Amino acid sequence: MRRPTAFPRQLLALMVMGALTGAACTSGSDDGADGARDAPAVTSSTLARTVTGAVDLRRLVVSQALAGYEELASPPFGAVDLTRLLAEFSDAPTEDRIILEAARYKTGYTRGWLRESPRSFLGVFVFEFADEEGARSARSLFAAQNASKRNASRFAVGGIDDAAGESYTQQVEGQPSERVHLVTFVRGPRLYQVGSQFADEQTTPDETVTFARLEAAVAG
Repeated sequence: MRRPTAFPRQLLALMVMGALTGAACTSGSDDGADGARDAPAVTSSTLARTVTGAVDLRRLVVSQALAGYEELASPPFGAVDLTRLLAEFSDAPTEDRIILEAARYKTGYTRGWLRESPRSFLGVFVFEFADEEGARSARSLFAAQNASKRNASRFAVGGIDDAAGESYTQQVEGQPSERVHLVTFVRGPRLYQVGSQFADEQTTPDETVTFARLEAAVAG
C-alpha cells in the first residue's frame, strides 16, 4: 500500500477533527482512481438510512477534484460509520467521539485526492447528523479546536452560502511544516468539510475555495 511520504496517516484532521494528518491510503484502483468513475457501490451495511430517507451520501460528494490530482482508494475513503471514522481519521478519538455522539452523528462519506507536484492533498467529508442543530453544534466545536492551532486564521469564502474558511499550520515530528485550509458549510442535517494540505506553508486558500465551490454545487 503506497502512502504519501510527506503527509502522515489520517485525513480527518485535514477536515475539522484535529490537525490534518493526511491521506493514508492506496492511490489509483478500479473504484475511481481517475476521479471520473463512480465510487464503489455502498451497501446498507456500510451506509445507514438517513433521517431524510435512503440518501446515498456518495452522490453528495464531488467525484472529481482539480486538474493534476489523483483520487485515493476506498477504503479507507468511502462510507464511514462512527467507529470507522474514529479509527481511520481521528487523531483525538476520545474527544471527537464526545463531540460527535453529543451532536448525534449518523453516518458520513469522504473522498480524497493527492497531487505529487507541487505535493498537496484535497479532501471532502460530509457528516450527517440527526438534525441541523447537531451539524451546527459539531461545526462550532471543531472550529474552536482549530482556532487553538499554530498560526490559526480565518479567510473569506465567496460564492457559498453559510461558508467559513479556516487555516492553520501543522507540523508532525520529523516532517516540514504544512499549511491546512478548510472550508465548512451546513446544509440541513449535514456538515460539509472541504480541506487541503500543502507542503508549502505559504500557500493561499484560493485553490481550496475553488474546490469548495465545486462541492457546494453538488451538495445543493
